[in-house]
Amino acid sequence: IALPLAAFSKGRLKDAALDFVFIFGLLGGLLGTYGMASNYNLYPTVSWPNFVSAVTHSISGFAALYIGVSKMASMKKKNIVVTLGILFFFVIVAYSANLILDYNYMFLMRPDGTPYEVFYQLVNGNPVLYPTCVVMLFVLCIVLFYLIMDKIKQRKK
Repeated sequence: IALPLAAFSKGRLKDAALDFVFIFGLLGGLLGTYGMASNYNLYPTVSWPNFVSAVTHSISGFAALYIGVSKMASMKKKNIVVTLGILFFFVIVAYSANLILDYNYMFLMRPDGTPYEVFYQLVNGNPVLYPTCVVMLFVLCIVLFYLIMDKIKQRKK
């Protein structure tokens, strides 16, 4: 969803959307394809849910790879607030959809075999603390990506 936002916007919003796709596309691409091995316990290896998950996460990963290789991701520190705003918009939409549809977008309701299980157990599945931990991990990913990219840019100079 952030990719069309990047395609049809300008300025800092476009830069932040590209940064967002770069960050979470890489993470989703890697963790959602390699890390989706936990799905094999839920569904047969060759099944529609596994195929959809693999394709969806691969598209995110390759879009992020393209954004990174073509240097479209600005990763300017001044865009971090806008990138966080995009994250919080998606979190609100996903959490609302989860409540309405009884689903688990962005793993905000339960860990479903992901490493978020650690936090779920830590807070005993608390319906407020668990999603808060997940969102804070997303925020941490954004901040770490920006810091790492800033260090890489400083080294190149």
